[in-house]
Amino acid sequence: MSELTFESVLIQVKAALQDNKIKLWEPPYYLNTVANDTEMINLANNFRDILNIKFDYCLAALNELQNHAVDKLKSNEELKNEGLATLKIKFPSKKVLGGQKLFDVKVKLTDNAENLRALISNELSLNETRLKLISGGKVLNDGISLQEQNVKNFQQILVLEIEINEEQAALESQPYDRIQKIRKDAEILLKNKNSSYFNLENQNGEQIHLPEQERISLMMALLLYEKGRAQLKNDNFNDALILFLEADNEIQNCQSSIIKSIDNVALLNLDIVWCYLQLKSITQLPDAERRLQLCEASFKRTYGENFERVKLIKNSDASERCLIVRLKLMKAILYFHQNRRIEASSYLSLAEQEILELKVDDEKVNMLMEMGYSKSEAMISLRSTYNTTIDSAVNFIIERRSKLKSARKSGKKERLIGEFLDNIGLKANPKKVCSLIEMGFTRELAALALQKSNDDLENAIMLLQTQQDQLKTELKDCIKPDPALVERLKTFGFDETLITNILKININNFDTALDALLKMKNDENFQIPSELMNIINQGASTSSAPSCSLTNNDSENKKLRLENKITPEEEQAIFDDLRNDLDHLDEDDEYLTFTLEKELELLNQYKRALGN
Repeated sequence: MSELTFESVLIQVKAALQDNKIKLWEPPYYLNTVANDTEMINLANNFRDILNIKFDYCLAALNELQNHAVDKLKSNEELKNEGLATLKIKFPSKKVLGGQKLFDVKVKLTDNAENLRALISNELSLNETRLKLISGGKVLNDGISLQEQNVKNFQQILVLEIEINEEQAALESQPYDRIQKIRKDAEILLKNKNSSYFNLENQNGEQIHLPEQERISLMMALLLYEKGRAQLKNDNFNDALILFLEADNEIQNCQSSIIKSIDNVALLNLDIVWCYLQLKSITQLPDAERRLQLCEASFKRTYGENFERVKLIKNSDASERCLIVRLKLMKAILYFHQNRRIEASSYLSLAEQEILELKVDDEKVNMLMEMGYSKSEAMISLRSTYNTTIDSAVNFIIERRSKLKSARKSGKKERLIGEFLDNIGLKANPKKVCSLIEMGFTRELAALALQKSNDDLENAIMLLQTQQDQLKTELKDCIKPDPALVERLKTFGFDETLITNILKININNFDTALDALLKMKNDENFQIPSELMNIINQGASTSSAPSCSLTNNDSENKKLRLENKITPEEEQAIFDDLRNDLDHLDEDDEYLTFTLEKELELLNQYKRALGN
């Protein structure tokens, strides 16, 4: 009997016990601390007929459930009398017989998680810095008590060992946490406002603009997520799950409006549940159910009930349907473990039908790759054109590349505008500033108009058309001189204080500022304008304009994009280290190109367990 088949028997027998209000730890099934074999055999015979399950299977399941119930009662007594909780430890590893090790640990719930980790480390004879403890869908925090982290008596703790290479193994004698190193390195780069190693794009290659703290939190989450995906591609489910849970924790620092507007959250939850399944962590099912519900709601918001939003943007929904296939499969598995067998069977059938529809022609994939296209481009194009012809796939790739190139060209302009706005102290959406520049307005006036109108484009245009003189006056009061222009003008030998004030008056117009400075320098009779004199006399500082709240209400797939940039050596080394194993980021929508072979294998396993 396979492990999954026995799990199926356990689920059905447990449900039958609950329906019939049978308690195996009480008489007549358990007498004087000993199981009553006669009653257990009678019950197994009874359930065999009711559930249509072999007698031996029924009896084995009943014994298993009885032992579990008795052990739990004993542990409750021990907690009450001695203050010691019993935690069920599950350690999945290819290094142990059967692929996992199960054992119990006695600990006080008032102890910190670090104490529990030390006990587990001793049992496994492993360096404790390589172990991560997971409970209730979260990585346990070392410095907080188990009780505060909602750990209960007799609860199962999933223990994952972080994979290490030879270089990292040499650090075994030292405290070493690779996951935390990734986080610390990323923080160094993300908090340096003068560098742009990471940029946010939507699925069309367009730049995403967020307030600074939101940007840092979201990009940290996406970086951890992408590092996790790299591990997932190599079937390293331990590290993948740890990184995914770290990313999930980081996302909680973002505003709810931002979380709701991105489908990365759905992808993250989908991948977390996928890892649970691969690690056979059935005890995480309550968390899995919650995550699948979040995932489904997010997909509906982002793609539309029938993928209408995807079709509008991409002219096809084929690739995104791969994600829905995985969602349906995992819902089927969830229903299976909840003993909702009819629903499980129905969802397995739906998933199987869509897998067959989305299967790509391997020969055509190879032909496209021989033509110089990447595997992800080949698979996306064939799915999007429904495996029709090579020509239609090539046309799809060419059109898609053109759109991405155009979007990234615009994105580069937006990044430059964003840096410029940071320098002069104005807060506005760079993309909308670019739109107004294309209409003929200056970037400073466009930014101020947007700032005053809370990034409402129509209101900003109205201000620019009807109150431009007033906007120019306000700019002189709030604008900060562009540091780059200050440095350029200093090369002409002008005084820095004079330069900054001239730039303020001329709203950072280099040519007019230079003309004014040269006229002052060459004309002995030149009178300093009263406007400038007032600024100098008042000792006016270059004040910042009031900031505004930027929101992004469009549902978009926010992607992390890494860009190598010449920077200080230390930062470059950190970037290179983080960039390692993230080659998949170079291929757009690579996350949509999984082959569905693993999904089909899992689907067939559960079909057999259901007797289909």
